[in-house]
Parts: sequence; structure tokens; C-alpha cells
Amino acid sequence: MLHRFLALTLILGVLVLVAVWGCSTIEKTEQFYETYPAPAGTRVDVDNKSGGDVAVTGWGIDYVEVSALKKSIWGEGELDKVEVQVTSGNGHILIETIVTGKNVRASVDYEIKIPNNAIAGTIETTNGGVTLQGVTGDVVATASNGGISVQGLSGRISATTSNGRIELDTVSGGGVLTTSNGGIVVKKSGAAITATTTNGSIRMEDSKGDLVLNSSNGGITVSKVDGYVSARTSNGPVEITGVTGILIAETSNNSVEAEIANMGPDGTTVKTANGSIELSVSPALNADVEMKTTSGQISIISAPSSLHIDTFTPTHFQGVLGSGGPDMYVEATNGSIDFYKLEAAQGG
Repeated sequence: MLHRFLALTLILGVLVLVAVWGCSTIEKTEQFYETYPAPAGTRVDVDNKSGGDVAVTGWGIDYVEVSALKKSIWGEGELDKVEVQVTSGNGHILIETIVTGKNVRASVDYEIKIPNNAIAGTIETTNGGVTLQGVTGDVVATASNGGISVQGLSGRISATTSNGRIELDTVSGGGVLTTSNGGIVVKKSGAAITATTTNGSIRMEDSKGDLVLNSSNGGITVSKVDGYVSARTSNGPVEITGVTGILIAETSNNSVEAEIANMGPDGTTVKTANGSIELSVSPALNADVEMKTTSGQISIISAPSSLHIDTFTPTHFQGVLGSGGPDMYVEATNGSIDFYKLEAAQGG
């Protein structure tokens, strides 16, 4: 009898848990939709304090359209704790989520359309991502636990997130990009980029402007950039091709592959620890060259005719390229260095 009672109690308990779980996973939603006049030059800011995704898109109509979806799996009462509030006037529209309670278990997703001649300003959310497409302005985008995606921005971007990826495609003004636990990808930037990530890779291509790139536990790849590159990472490879010049290319526990077509007055440094270096150098350069390695070997695979050797041992090279000039310093520990002549077609 006792066994039957215990079994019945266990079954009832499981049924109650299933019922409670089932109720809690039924998402409750509430829609918000409004439009607001927006003369040319109106600034639009978004502050999503409750968390959720924010998407801002440019269009050819002279008003701002705000479509918001409040969501919660904890019942309709949670939806009442968040309010979509839009303040419009004096050339400024502020779209924000007002949180009115404690321990709020609701979020708001926004889809916002703004005129092409409006100015996108600060776009901020938590526990969600930010997407910008076809807008104008020097944008400050902030997210956490979500990515930031920007396409077709006429202006500059400052993008900061954690646990999210940052992607830029066709941004005229360059920017500053910072994330953790996520990669960074930039295509067709029209100005300088500073990018920093941890536990993620960085890839830059088809852009203009100098690059300052810092990562850890991720590789760095740069190609077809009209600018000088400074790239540092650890536990990831570095590959730089088709750029104006390299200031720094540095990693550890991995390899470096670099093309040096030009050099600035501050010279070039290429370094790795526990990895190899493959270096292609323009024969038209004027530079003072030093290469060093330990537990590895230096090999001149194809020497430019303008390269003059002063010292050459398996672990140390010192010489002059052309008439000499800025320092080109190359160092590998526990890895080899292979030196090539950069063919004219490779220089980009």
C-alpha cells in the first residue's frame, strides 16, 4: 500500500511540474506600432533597457516607424513591467524601453525604420543584438550577449559588445570595434579601423585606412587594404597580404605570413614564438634588415638583387635592402624564417 501511495505521489508531482513548465514556456507578447514625423537631420537614439534585439534600417520616407514586440514566458504581468516610450521634438527622437518593476522577466525586440536623411545616433541594448542597414551618422552601438551587424553605413561606427560577433560591410567612416568571445569581420571600410577581441578571430579586406588589430586565441587575416597594419594576437596565425605596409605583425604559438610592399619611417616588426615566418619583401624597398631565430633556420628562398648581406648564419641574418633605411626586424623562436622576393603582381 505504501509503495502505491509513493508511486501515486511521484506521478502527481511530475504532472504538476510538467504543467508548470508547460505554462511558463508559453510566450506572451504585446505589439507596439507608431510613426513619427522626422524632417531631414533628425537624430534618432535607441535605449533598450530591458534587453532584446534592435534593428534600424534606412528608407526613403520622411517619418520614423517604430515596431516593437514585448515578450515574456512568465505571464502577461511581466509585460506590464516594460513600456515602450518615444519622445519626439526639437530635431530628436528617443526610443526607449522603460522598466517599471524589479526582476523584470520580459524583453523588447525593435524594428525601426528611419529616413535616409536622418541621423542614427546611440543604439543600445542588453542581452540582444544590434543590426544597422543603410543609415547615416556617427553611430555608437552597444550590446551584450549579442552581435552587432552594420551594412551600408554613411559615417563612423563605435561598436562594443560581449559574447558577440561584430560584422561591418561598406562603412564609409571606419570605426572602433570591441568585443569578447566573438570574431570581427570588416569588408569595404572607407577609413581607419581599430579592432580588439578576445577569444575570437579578426578578418579585414577590401578597405582603406590604417588598421590596429588586437586579438587573443584567434587568428588575424588582412588582405587588399590601402593602409598600414599593426596586428597582434596569440594562439592564432597572422596572414597579411596586399596592404600598403606593415608596422607590426606578431603572434605566439602559431605562424606569420606577410607581404611587405612598402615601409613607413618607423619600420616593420614581424615576430612569433613557437611558430614559423614566411616573409615576401618588395625588392624596391630601402631598409636595414635583421632576422633572428632560435631552434630554427633562416632561408633566403628568392633573394632580391638589391639585397646586400652583411651577416648570414642559420640563425642570424643582417643586411641592407637597396640603399638602406627604416629597420625591418624579423624574429622567430622555435620556428623557421623563409624570405622571398615579392613579385610586382602580388603587391596590391
